Amino acid sequence: MSCPPNAMDNPDSLPTHWTLIHRLRDWDDQESWREFFETYWRLIYGAALKAGLTETEAQEVVQETVITVAKGLRKSELDPARGSFKGWLLHTTRWKIADQFRTRTGWCWKRLGMRNGRRPSRRRRCSG
Repeated sequence: MSCPPNAMDNPDSLPTHWTLIHRLRDWDDQESWREFFETYWRLIYGAALKAGLTETEAQEVVQETVITVAKGLRKSELDPARGSFKGWLLHTTRWKIADQFRTRTGWCWKRLGMRNGRRPSRRRRCSG
């Protein structure tokens, strides 16, 4: 995957195709998934590179984000009434970028001992 340097310069210029998003609910619609990938991979990949990930890590972010989109469609999380698709996609991409940094460093938040839904104040190395 090679990405033009300006892939993230103007994400607002990338139109949201809600008809395409709705067609993706049919997981067997290969043509719609190809169109989705061709439309959005540069946005995701560019964000990952801009955040400082390697090309390999950025490719992983693209894969994980697309998987999350598919799962979000199954859960009906994607709805124009709930907000911008690109906003949701970039928010999801940022979480996947953060996951890559956690994987890279070997650190994560231990969820054991969480109180009131808050993470512990210290990072601990994850086991396994």
